[in-house]
Amino acid sequence: LMEVGSGTTVPGFPNGGVATTVADGHGFSWGEQPIVAAGKTYDLCWCNGTASSCLLEADFSVRLGPLHFGGPSAQQAASVEICRAGMPCSVVDFEGQAIRNGSRLVVLP
Repeated sequence: LMEVGSGTTVPGFPNGGVATTVADGHGFSWGEQPIVAAGKTYDLCWCNGTASSCLLEADFSVRLGPLHFGGPSAQQAASVEICRAGMPCSVVDFEGQAIRNGSRLVVLP
């Protein structure tokens, strides 16, 4: 059996994709690190920490439903956009999850 966080983790989610309880068990958090996963739909699964150790992937046997994560797709994030100084620049055919009219891009250092 695969240990949680050691194998098929989702790239871009802190802590190997495992969220811990907050707010006296009434919420979950992946911590303070930013999530930089590709925009798509993921499976959100739960483990009862009193019935098992929640250390193995198989312990997370209850599928809660989809987690829709907005942002560029993995293919889009890996793409290279080329712009030239003094010329107009556009990023066309942008692919991702929850990309809508009104979404914005920003250039950061």
